[in-house]
Amino acid sequence: MSGFEILKWDSDFFGFQVAKITAKDVNKAELESLLKKLKTLNVALAYLAADTRDSLSIESAESLNGFFTGQKVTYVSNLGYSKESTLSKSKEIKRFVEKKPDKDLINLIVDGGKFSRFYVDPKIKNKQYEELHKLWITNSVKNNTIFVIENNGKIIAFVSLNEKNNRGNIDFIVVDKKHRGKGLATKLMEHAHIWFALNGYKTVQADTQIKNVNACKMYEKLGYKKEKSEKIYHFWI
Repeated sequence: MSGFEILKWDSDFFGFQVAKITAKDVNKAELESLLKKLKTLNVALAYLAADTRDSLSIESAESLNGFFTGQKVTYVSNLGYSKESTLSKSKEIKRFVEKKPDKDLINLIVDGGKFSRFYVDPKIKNKQYEELHKLWITNSVKNNTIFVIENNGKIIAFVSLNEKNNRGNIDFIVVDKKHRGKGLATKLMEHAHIWFALNGYKTVQADTQIKNVNACKMYEKLGYKKEKSEKIYHFWI
């Protein structure tokens, strides 16, 4: 293993070479050597996701001034539903069936992504951050299953579902800030759990940032358990 991989999608989007450092338990000298190697390959940005138990990699990243973008937590839950479960007939939750995201979905994802590492990194321009999330929601509409809640014809909450690690995956869930505290996210999550069960999944996972306290509390209230936690660093080379 080389200890890194070039990320084609990220590289194409940003217009410069982007890599992910895959090596674990790296000391300062090893990490410095990796970064020098990446520089010779014209890599401008490298990501490092270090498990919070990997103190050596974390110490190395911090000693080499890696920009700490936040701590990602992966939550996991075993579904308490069976294939015989039925989705709610409530008119409140609808499946989004359009081929392109509308402005409501775009606005929600741009606002909801402000815990993203791409938002907190000052070297990534706001325009790039917004374009990145517009691309994400466009791809999500094409490839994922999306359920929405509307109010007066406007989408005020949505959840996007796909598969990750052979599990059901909560790819993103956002509620308009004006409508938070009304239990909409919980309703969407319960709907998502039944949809996953109906499609043969027994386990569901969700990633969020530890600083997104409301999301963490929601997952834990719904019975999710922390599976792993990673500190994410960006190296601009």
